[in-house]
Amino acid sequence: MISLKSTLLIATLVIFYNTVEIHSYSSGAPATDELCESMKPQHGADPQTSPSPYAILLSQDTVNPGQKIRVTIKAKDGDSTDFLGFLIIGKRLSNLNEKASKGTFILENEASKNTKTTDCFGITASSITHTNNQPKKEVTFEWQAPLQEGEYVLVGTVVKSFTVFWTQIKSATITVKGQRRSSSSSSSKRHHKSKSVKSQVLK
Repeated sequence: MISLKSTLLIATLVIFYNTVEIHSYSSGAPATDELCESMKPQHGADPQTSPSPYAILLSQDTVNPGQKIRVTIKAKDGDSTDFLGFLIIGKRLSNLNEKASKGTFILENEASKNTKTTDCFGITASSITHTNNQPKKEVTFEWQAPLQEGEYVLVGTVVKSFTVFWTQIKSATITVKGQRRSSSSSSSKRHHKSKSVKSQVLK
């Protein structure tokens, strides 16, 4: 027969475990160098080795330097698996082990309640994670490409439950090439066009 003392001890351990689990999800992944490099949550479990049921989808895969693209995390087609948490960073394709994150993440209005940007490797808004432990069907946000041309990829970890998660999930390759789009150059073109029209009128 289990003693009262043993019962209380078991109840305390269960409460402690559940508390740890809740707090591990609720505030999002911390932007520590160790986590940003390994992409592995400190949940006392190893990543799943089976194919991930989740995907990182892009609105386009070829952009100009500094251009924004829409990014969506969701279950793959035919799968309705919810997820609780995630961490996404950008990497140069030719150097996935580099201790740096490339590009900048930007929150969309509808996603702000479920996501927040963090500063992996000390770089502002270079990573993005969840803000709560509620089940999610999908989340959407924006990634602004670096100014340097090249091939990049978004790398992520998606958490289904406290001990079930997948790491090193990769998006399609993002090719950054061409001239940077800027509001100043567009303004200059509009100003030049306006001057040309005025000149023709005067003639």
